[in-house]
Amino acid sequence: MSTMRDRKQTNPASDDPNVAQTKTDVAVQQIRHRILTGVYKAGMRLRQSELVQDLGLGITPVREAFMLLISEGLLIRRPYAGVIVAQISTGSVEEVYAIRKVLERYAIEQACAVLTPEHFTSIDRSMQNMHHAITSRDPHAYQEANHAFHMGIYTAAGNPRLTELIETHWRMFPRGVFGLSVDRMKTSMEEHQRIVEALVRRDALLAGSYMVTHIDNYERHVIQLMKDNRSI
Repeated sequence: MSTMRDRKQTNPASDDPNVAQTKTDVAVQQIRHRILTGVYKAGMRLRQSELVQDLGLGITPVREAFMLLISEGLLIRRPYAGVIVAQISTGSVEEVYAIRKVLERYAIEQACAVLTPEHFTSIDRSMQNMHHAITSRDPHAYQEANHAFHMGIYTAAGNPRLTELIETHWRMFPRGVFGLSVDRMKTSMEEHQRIVEALVRRDALLAGSYMVTHIDNYERHVIQLMKDNRSI
C-alpha cells in the first residue's frame, strides 16, 4: 500500500521544477484550478475514475484530493449524487476574505512590536524581489515574493496555529490561479510599502488598517477576474 511519504513527484502544476510535492498535492492543485477557472462548473459531478485518467494519477491521491477540497468547500458530497462542484459565488469569496482580514490584521498587529532587524531584512528582500518581478513582468515571481512577504510578517507573531489558519484561507483562492496584471502588481507593491512604513514606526493599528485595505483591494481583483474568466 502506498503512503504519503512514498507519493512524491515533481509537481507538474508548479512553474518550479525543483518543487517536489505529493501526488495528492498535485491532484488538489489541478482540480482546484479547474474549479476556480470554470472548467469544472458548479453542479458538475466529478467521478474519481474519470479524474484518475484525466489527471494521470492513481485513485488514492484523487480520493484524498476530494476529501481536502470538500473540507475547503469547493466540492460537496451528496447522497446518491456523489461528489459535485460547489457553487463558487462572489458571496463565498467575500466570506473567505472577511476571515482573512480578521486573521491577518490580528497577525500583523501582534507581529509589529516583536519584529527584529532580521525580520526587516527578510521583508526588504521580499520587497526587492517583488520590484524585480514587476520590472521583468513576471507574475509568478511576484506571487512567490508576495507570499514570502506576508508569511514572513505573520510568522513573526509567534503563533503557528494562526499562520496555519491564514495559509488555509490563502489556498482557497490561491495566488496565480487567474494570473496577475502588471498594474495590479504595481498597486500591490505600493500597498506593501505603506504597510512596511507603518511597521517601521511600530504603529500596529495603522499597519493592521493598511493590511485590511490591501486584502480588500485584492478581494475585488479576484472577484473581477473570476467574472472575466467565467464570462459572467
